[in-house]
Amino acid sequence: MARGRVPFLAGSPLLVLLLFSACAKVGEPQPPTVYVAQPSQDLSCKQVSDQVILSVSIPGLNTNGTRVNDLRAVEVFRIEEGLAEASGPISKEHFLKEGIKILSVPEDEFPKYKQGNKFVFSDMLRFHEDVDIYSKRRVYSVRFLNKKGQTAGLGNQAALVPVPIPAPPEILSPEITQNEIRLRWVPPTENLDGSKPARILGYNVYRSTNLKEFPVTPINPQLLQQPEYDDRGFEFDKDYVYAVSVVASERNPLAESSLSKELHIIPKDTFPPNAPGNLNAVVENGVVVLLWVPPADADVDGYKVYRSDNGSTERIPLNAELIRTFSYRDQTVQKGRTYIYAVTAIDKHNNESAAASTTVEIH
Repeated sequence: MARGRVPFLAGSPLLVLLLFSACAKVGEPQPPTVYVAQPSQDLSCKQVSDQVILSVSIPGLNTNGTRVNDLRAVEVFRIEEGLAEASGPISKEHFLKEGIKILSVPEDEFPKYKQGNKFVFSDMLRFHEDVDIYSKRRVYSVRFLNKKGQTAGLGNQAALVPVPIPAPPEILSPEITQNEIRLRWVPPTENLDGSKPARILGYNVYRSTNLKEFPVTPINPQLLQQPEYDDRGFEFDKDYVYAVSVVASERNPLAESSLSKELHIIPKDTFPPNAPGNLNAVVENGVVVLLWVPPADADVDGYKVYRSDNGSTERIPLNAELIRTFSYRDQTVQKGRTYIYAVTAIDKHNNESAAASTTVEIH
């Protein structure tokens, strides 16, 4: 054996140690990754009747930027403070110490509170049990928990001061015209707590084509001051559901009553257009040429032309299909006779106008 060489021995402890030390390095120990949803940033609240409605986005990202797939619970906290004490956001430590956990929603109950990409919760206002309810500010915050009960803490805060609020108005039967659906309602006379007069700053009207829910935005662009509204943005033969609320406070967030009883309408067009105007007849080489001015109605689909002999009550249609121009040529006249022509407008719902008429003598 040559001097200085290490003999190869299968299973040699020395060889195993050399190989291990050459091929492996032990790094610094790493803490386990914690996946917790980011705290809420858009919690909002609004008084609706005798409830505070809370809305918050369902979290999509964890604090480390990964997608949320481990959300197991949502907790809602409330703290009340006198108006004299209110001075902006409350520290999270104070919120958790002094606040009340009013709701804890486990994952299997999430569907009950989901509306689109939001969680929507409610907190009852007990008007008759707490006479001081209007002198206190209610502040809310939520936090999200993973399956281990870990959380990134409370998110943003939403606050309001409750106000006396009326019952919803009583909506009346609508008046439907060719251009509008006119809604009217009876204003309430007292608030839910029994106080009078009813606190009414205005009204909102909600319209839906989905019989199960209303949009969150009313169709009136500004708060209505009178108990009526003309909806000019409707379409005939379409299903609509209307409801009205009373707005009791314009402060942000608004305070509204619950919605009135729903009013279901399928408006039908039974309104004939106006008659054509300035009907004139010109006789050229034994042909009667009729000319008229179209009415201003936007839904006119065409025209019908009728003819009757002078002295006859029988009015005979001359065109099988609607005329979509503003003229007609009658080449079937006879000399020595007198004819009465009538032209009517037909709208897209087959409503027929009154007739424009003129008399022609054929020489």
